[in-house]
Amino acid sequence: MGGNICKNCDGDSQKEEQYFQENMNNQNNYNYSRIFPNSRATFQTTMKIPETSINNETINKSISKKNENSNESNPESDSNKLNTIIYNYKLNLLISSFRKLKKMKDEAHKIINLKKNLKEKINLIIAEGPELINVDLFPEQNYNYLGNLFQEKEDGFGIQYFPKSEAKYVGYFRNGKRIDFCLFENKSKFYTYKGLVKKNFTGKYGIYYNYEKQITYEGEWLNNRKEGIGIEIFSDGSKYQGEHKNGAKDGIGIYNWNDGSSYEGEWKLNLMDGYGIYKFKDGSMCAGFWIANELNGFGKLIFPNLKCYVGFFENNYKNGFGIIFWFKDNKAFVGYWKNNKQNGLGKFIHNKKIKYGSWKDGTKENLIDKNEFYNKLNEQKTPNNYLKLFEMDYDGIKQYIQNFDDF
Repeated sequence: MGGNICKNCDGDSQKEEQYFQENMNNQNNYNYSRIFPNSRATFQTTMKIPETSINNETINKSISKKNENSNESNPESDSNKLNTIIYNYKLNLLISSFRKLKKMKDEAHKIINLKKNLKEKINLIIAEGPELINVDLFPEQNYNYLGNLFQEKEDGFGIQYFPKSEAKYVGYFRNGKRIDFCLFENKSKFYTYKGLVKKNFTGKYGIYYNYEKQITYEGEWLNNRKEGIGIEIFSDGSKYQGEHKNGAKDGIGIYNWNDGSSYEGEWKLNLMDGYGIYKFKDGSMCAGFWIANELNGFGKLIFPNLKCYVGFFENNYKNGFGIIFWFKDNKAFVGYWKNNKQNGLGKFIHNKKIKYGSWKDGTKENLIDKNEFYNKLNEQKTPNNYLKLFEMDYDGIKQYIQNFDDF
């Protein structure tokens, strides 16, 4: 939630929401499920560590270095920093892949230069009067051909024209098969392809443009599908840069929306899936583990007003155990959440004064003394790492939150 924070609400999220609505021109509270409403997420309580070829020695050295700089032991720290290390490693692989893409792009342009100008080639063939092959000679392919022949097969430079689909292939052939570089247009499907060709299929590098949807893809291909590193630019100006598999966004990738928001992280079948960082146009940011476009599991949420939540999510909502911390107002809440609201036992700190109690739907139900509070925690078999966080004072919680600066 953006804007000022109510200083007299004592951690009561319902009062804070009312205060915010009255003083911030009725701006809506964040409903993060609005981003991708048609997702198929299911809740997972265990954090996902992506598979990677990074060696254990590198991971251990990185964790040891981080631990040397931290004075406090963090119950969640090692696992989360491990995931961050792995993610940074994968991001470096992505950068390396983009360099490889640039190299392939340069190679493609070299081929274009070697073949000279395609228009000159077409004009030369027309001037020499090559034989126009009748479609009856190729009934199974159902196309016309204008170009060079060898033993009644396309060989050299030529043009294939497919009347039914109004598709045209301009390029090079050897023994009847497409090779090297081509220009291809399919009017019935509103797209063009310019790039390398291998064994009749799109080659390692090419540029695809759909002039109906105004979508451009430039990158790697395999068997006429996007495969590997590529850049997609959409009609509204949004852009995806990253890995593809079987024609879909899959692997590490960066998506920039035209409204200024962005996602940087892992993808699966065109959905955000795995570790990733989503940045909103107003400066808010959430980092964590995603399943089918929704935050599920451990994550971090930062608001522009220096308010920060570290804890668990389910389907984009704060659910389970979590801590919310106000850096400006010296406030913190440690406890349980349900659908973005405090729900269950919790501890509220303001100016280092501590209150223990229970909350329901974001509203404080009652206050209880410290002994009764910890007895209730023990009765509900609270995990030891959560108990340690409940026992921390304000400075300890602040240190715990700051441990996630690189998460």
